[in-house]
Amino acid sequence: MKNKKTTRRRVNYVNVIIFALVSAFLMYSVIFLIYRDMNKKADEKAANAAERAVTVTEITETAEETTTTPLYNYDYTDIINPDRISAKSAIIYNKTTNTILFEKNPDFRCYPASTTKLITAMTALEKISPDTVFTVGTEIQLIGEGSSSAYLNEGSQLTLGDLIYGMLLPSGNDAAYTIAVNTARTVSGNPAMTDAEAVEYFCGLMNDLAAELEMDSSHFADPDGWYREDHYVTASDMLKAARAAIEYPQITAASSSLSYRVTSASDGIVYVWENNNKILFEDSEYYFPYADGLKTGFTDEAGYCYVATASKDNTEIIALIFGSSSLDDRYRDIKNLFNAVFEPSAISYAETTAPDQPVVVG
Repeated sequence: MKNKKTTRRRVNYVNVIIFALVSAFLMYSVIFLIYRDMNKKADEKAANAAERAVTVTEITETAEETTTTPLYNYDYTDIINPDRISAKSAIIYNKTTNTILFEKNPDFRCYPASTTKLITAMTALEKISPDTVFTVGTEIQLIGEGSSSAYLNEGSQLTLGDLIYGMLLPSGNDAAYTIAVNTARTVSGNPAMTDAEAVEYFCGLMNDLAAELEMDSSHFADPDGWYREDHYVTASDMLKAARAAIEYPQITAASSSLSYRVTSASDGIVYVWENNNKILFEDSEYYFPYADGLKTGFTDEAGYCYVATASKDNTEIIALIFGSSSLDDRYRDIKNLFNAVFEPSAISYAETTAPDQPVVVG
């Protein structure tokens, strides 16, 4: 009996020892697996971090490769003679380097003519969706005699985006007034405004935008740029407007298009407009291959004006002229400003030039 109890105790001890060993083994295995998993995750995390570091390095290196020393960044007073530019006021601005490269009388007041329409377009687009449908009304009768026109018909329905093409391509003063009046009535919440009241209200919005752009020496009294004594700008101010305008895709798309076709939703009239900016057309004597948009202008009082953009070798240039003496001189002036940057050897001056000093207005 005693031997059986002793044997039983020994078996129990053995079982306890076996159980303890198995438990220790299992615990060790669990700890090992957890540790291995932690190391694996740490390794994966380190690998991922290294991969991200490589990606960032690659991106940085790519940026360093593309962000090279800007081309065309030298002293243009040695290249272009301001006295041989017929325009009374002119600027060359390198948008890529945010640098004014050349100036001629940048702060004299000038009449902007139809370059005003850049302000008109921005003012409307700040307040109204380009898909908003406007109805052409009696406001088109407000345009001056002999105005450039999109030949809109009363009752036609076109979107704001469409009307921007009609305003910028054929330089339609009627389109400018339709944009102004419809925008004013919509923004004010007063559809009963008379045409004159709506135009006055819209001009207030134009001047508010000009103030936001810090165009401190400019004032706008109509949406189309028709001559008024209290409607004036400076080249410096219009550079601010141009820098803002090129951020609106509707403006850059319209001003760079050679033509545009649209059908009125209400009366089925098909409007086809061609861009009157001849510098964009390859078959034009005024063609410049790197030019890509924005707005010309002319009135007797303003002379020939142009706010223009051109791009080459990843360099974007804005050039502005106000008060050129003729159509030929306008395009010659703007091409000379662009060529001063891109191809100095191509500069070509007229045999005769306008007076050196600008006509100061206001």
